[in-house]
Amino acid sequence: MNGSKLDKNYLILNFESDEDAVKMLLFFFIELAMMGRERRQYIDWTMLGLIDDLDDFVTYDWDELI
Repeated sequence: MNGSKLDKNYLILNFESDEDAVKMLLFFFIELAMMGRERRQYIDWTMLGLIDDLDDFVTYDWDELI
């Protein structure tokens, strides 16, 4: 899935909790804002695993990614 499809599908997603919605927004922000990916590029889904555990997410060494 690329960023454009994520844009369209995000509006119809049903989240089990507010926390899940926030995690998805973090993923969206990292992929499109921090990483500067264009919406036509494919998404790196490995980041979702990191975001799923917010304790790991906040202590992650972002130098490894950027």
